[in-house]
This record gives sequence, structure tokens and C-alpha cells, in this order.
Amino acid sequence: MEVAAGDNPAIWSHIEHLARLVKAEDPNHPTMSVIAEMGGRKIEAIHKLCPSLDIIGINSYGGATSIAERYRKSGGSKPYIVTEFGPVGTWEIPKNSFGAIEEPTSTEKAKTYGDVLQKISSDKELCLGSYAFLWGNKQEGTATWFGLLLPDGTKLSPVDVLTEKWSGKPPANRCPAITSSTLIKTERSVKPGDKLQLAIAATDPDGDKLTVKWRLMAEAGSYVTGGFHQDAPPEFAGKFSTENQMETSVQMPDQPGIYRIYAEVQDGKGASAVANVPVQVKGNSTTVAANTNTKSVATPVNEKVKFPFVVYKESGMENPFVPSGYMGNAAALQLKPDCVESPFEGKTCLQVEYKEAADWGGVVWQSPADDWGDKPGGFDLSGARKFTFKVRGNKGGEVVTFGFGLIGNDKKFFDTTKKETKVTLTKEWQTVEIELGDSDLTRIKSGFFFSLAGQGEPIKFFLDQIQYEKDANSASSGDSEMKPAASPAGVKTNLPFVVFAESGVEYPFIPSGFMGNTGALQLKPDCQENPFEGKTCLQVEYKEAADWGGVVWQSPANDWGDQAGGFDLTGTKKLSFKVRGNKGGEVVTFGVGLIKNDKKFFDTTKKDTKITLTKEWQTVEIELSDSDLSRIKSGFWFSLEGQGNPIKFYLDQIRFEGPESPQ
Repeated sequence: MEVAAGDNPAIWSHIEHLARLVKAEDPNHPTMSVIAEMGGRKIEAIHKLCPSLDIIGINSYGGATSIAERYRKSGGSKPYIVTEFGPVGTWEIPKNSFGAIEEPTSTEKAKTYGDVLQKISSDKELCLGSYAFLWGNKQEGTATWFGLLLPDGTKLSPVDVLTEKWSGKPPANRCPAITSSTLIKTERSVKPGDKLQLAIAATDPDGDKLTVKWRLMAEAGSYVTGGFHQDAPPEFAGKFSTENQMETSVQMPDQPGIYRIYAEVQDGKGASAVANVPVQVKGNSTTVAANTNTKSVATPVNEKVKFPFVVYKESGMENPFVPSGYMGNAAALQLKPDCVESPFEGKTCLQVEYKEAADWGGVVWQSPADDWGDKPGGFDLSGARKFTFKVRGNKGGEVVTFGFGLIGNDKKFFDTTKKETKVTLTKEWQTVEIELGDSDLTRIKSGFFFSLAGQGEPIKFFLDQIQYEKDANSASSGDSEMKPAASPAGVKTNLPFVVFAESGVEYPFIPSGFMGNTGALQLKPDCQENPFEGKTCLQVEYKEAADWGGVVWQSPANDWGDQAGGFDLTGTKKLSFKVRGNKGGEVVTFGVGLIKNDKKFFDTTKKDTKITLTKEWQTVEIELSDSDLSRIKSGFWFSLEGQGNPIKFYLDQIRFEGPESPQ
């Protein structure tokens, strides 16, 4: 878990400076700054460090109904506006057994909007108003997650709720209501080409005749976009046996992967209801992982290369990586690969322009194009000792970050190394070298990237001779047998592999990685208060009402990716554990694998799930069947945010299990 945003006082000092400037120019209007949720010490920092801010804008989704309560418990006393609210966010719910997320129906979302508005409107002391998200239609995670409308302008049920809350009366024509969202009653992980039976149940409050539009689409590459544009995934037409009926069947594609089936219930008068269900078409990659004898869809062996391996050298050359990954303010970015203005070598260089004075932008050279970790690809650059390029600024003084390896190991096909450096440019060409040493370069999908923040005026700079190199003492460029030395697999284990089961036993992972407000955390591994099994369980206490904290079980102890270690858990089907809350209602995130691939020795998988605890023991399982488990250094972790009062919960029987592990 990354440190909660907002704990850096420099950020709030800068916002205070800007707010003072605005007030000096226009003292007659209030100032406001917007935050995403209230984690960390954001509210505390704003009230202490930003006296010139009059109003706080808060974006909240899954926690929107508790904004008023949480705001006051965090010390909030300034007026606030709920600047975004909507259904639970795609980032706030756990994935299912095959890695997809389950979307609420439009009928279920309508209740959420109503509940949020009721809570917000009751806070007449501090809340000045709210904005519902999203008045339109947008592909973000799925085709319908946040949109209040369909692409043709047809409204969905949350619009009816908002209309009635704001006007005091329901609209003349109301949306259909979905009464059963179980579209598929059979198995949802199927074989290529299987036929599925589908059905949906819905009613119309106005008695209108209803029809159904069925759609089958590929799953999006990412569920969390940060608000950036996401292309709609391909749609598969002609797969349904009947249209416009409540029951139909669909033949699934032959290509393995995750798909989503949508049902749009229409009343013919501009009102609809929507539901969808993700489906997995089973199938494995035919590529064999480098260090096992098992099939793997997560870490295919990539094409070996010869050195120097060129990313850009001359206009017109066909290069292995494509500059397709635009980030930030993409409209302000322009690349000109055939610039003839004083190249470092040859006839051309690459000119980059960022045409805005503020905001930020960047471009990633990708393999394959437009992929952020959902497709196989990339190159095995083992043997490279340095990454070099030439760069010069148009005026000098421009500050740009350069690097490679941007896809983290929370994605299926990740970069096995990340390196970057921030450079202040000069008007003359300079050589930048990033030493690679013993980095794991077995799969590099993001071959080069740059990013920059607005610097008060448009920016222009030039690049040339971007390449991976061997040093003079390395083996010849034809040596394809060189092995990377930095990323040995973990120690091979037998299953089940126990993280914690009983006090007094020596276990392979050590709970040494304390995070956040560490002084508020206490572990008691010999707790005898109602263990799930045996004589003891593990008691966890977080003694603060706010802030956040967490603990990582590490191998070796106190290591965050700088030392070799960990375990090869290949063959594991799931991580399972027992947990109960002291009072019930405590919300805690649990997971495995926390060290990202910008560290030398990283976890080859990261999985987590957020759980609302009960007073009774419950079993939690994190599915790991298709994960790359060749090195797990962070065997287990939890993190939590302050929830208005101290928290106590209990853990037992934490272990990695194989297909035939005893229950």
C-alpha cells in the first residue's frame, strides 16, 4: 500500500499560496480545492495549513453516505461540497475468482444515489451541495458503470431518483426496474464456444411494454483508469439466438479471455435499465514459463534480442516499441519523429512539444501498442548493462523525467524492471545513461517513457539515439544465453504453506513491515480469546480513530525489495485465512505481494481484497490459480484506515493452499 495521499505538507503549503493569490485578485468569491476521499491526513492538513481555503470539495463513491460523519471525526469544520458521488467505485470492490469485477444493476445503483442524497441533504450545517457523476455515458471499467445515460441518450434509474429528490416529485415516465440480475444460472467459467442460457426479469412502473437488447463485449484492459479516456473494447455481434426478448442464449467466442454480457431493458419511451455479467472463457497460453514446467498466462518467455537494441535512431526506421501510450493532457502533446533541426547524429531527431503551461503529460513507447499490461509482448533484454539516450532542451532549464518499465506487477503482463531519472535539460545535446546492473530485464514492455509537469509555459525538447547497450567488457552481442542475476526465484515450497496457525511456532514470513501510524499498531500472536482452531489466534489492534496503518509479513524480515529472499509458491490455488472483528463492521484490506517492480527483488504477484468483518469467524479466500508466484516476499499483509474509533480484529489459519490441500 502506498502512503495515503495528502501527508506531504509541501502540497498544502503550495495550495495555500495559490489560494492567497486568488483572494488577492478576487476577494469577493470563496476559494475551494478538491480532494479524492479523505484518507491520510488530508482534512487535518487543510485545516492547519490552508486557512485561505474557504470550501473543501470531496469526491467520494463507496464511502459517500458516511462523508458527514467521517469529515467531522477527521476534524473538519469548513464548509464542503460533494464534488463527485455515484455508485461504488471499480477500485473499491474485490475481484471474483477469475479476476473480474461484478457491476451493480442500474436499479441497485439508483438506491445508492438515493441513500447518498438523503445523507448529504441532512447535513445542513456544513454541506453546501453535491454533483452526481456521470451525466452522460462513458467507457470506464465497463460500458455502463458510471454513466447515468446510455449512448443514445436513454436515461437510467438513478436519473429518476435524482429528479425526484431535487424536484419533490417523480418524472412523468419512469425507468424499468430489474427484479432479478441473475443473467446466467449456470457456471460462468466456460470452455471456448460454449452456449449459455440467459434470462432477465424486469417490470415497468408505468406498465410500458419492455424489450431487451443483448450485447457481448470483450472485457476492458483495466478497471481503474484514473478518469482518463478508455477505448471501448470489441463487441461480438450475431452471437445471440434471439433479440428483444427476456430469454435468449449466446455462443461464447473461441478465444480464451474474460467477456461481459450486457442486457439493456428498454421501455421504448427513452427510459432503460441495465445489468451485466462477466464470463470467463477458459484456456491457457501455449507459452511455457521460464523457470517451471507448468503453463503460465502471466509470464511468457519473450523474444531475445541483440545489442545495441534501438528504441529510436532515425525517422523512417521500424522500431520495436511504439510511442502509443499517451498520459495526462494528451491533447497538448505532439511528437515529430522527422525533425531536422540539429539532430545529434544522422539526418533527423525526435521533437517533443507540450503546448500547455500547466497540468502534465507524457508518452510511453509500448510493446504491443496501446497495451498497459493486459497482453503478452515485450522483449527479453537480459544482458543489457545500460540504457542511453541523447537529449537537449529548446531553451534549457526544462525538467523532464525519463525511464522505462512502467507497468506494475498488479497487471497480468508487467515490466520486470522499472528505472527512471529526472533530468534538467540544457540547450546542448547531453548523454543520459541509466545503469542497469543486475536488473531483471526478462520482459520489458514499456521500452521508454517521458513525463513532465507544466512549467509555466509550453515546453519543447529533442531526443536522439535511444537504445539499450552492453558495455565494452560484456559478452558479444550475439550471446543469447546470458542469464539475469538479480531476480532468483524464491525457495521452492510444499503446500499447504502456513503463514500463521498457532503461537510459538516459527513461520517463514515475519510480521516486520509496519506501515502508516506504526505507533498505533499492536499484534498479539498468543491471544486465547475464542481462536478459530487450536489454542491461540492473532489479535490485531489499531488504537487510533483516524490516520491509517498496516503490517506486512516479510521474507527476509524488514526488507522492502532490496534483498534476495521469498518463496516460490508455484502451484498455489489460493491464499486463505480466517478473520473476525471485535464488534463487527470493521473494514480491512488484506492481500499478498506488496513490493513493486521498481525494486530489485519484487513480488511477482500482487492480490488484495477489502473485507467488512463480522463478529463471527469468516473464511476469506484470494484466488491465485493463474498468478505468477515464483517469488513471493510479502506473504501476507493488511491495511486499514481509521474508522472513527480504535479497531480490534482477529486472524487465524493463514496459509497458501494447493488444489488438494486439506481443509
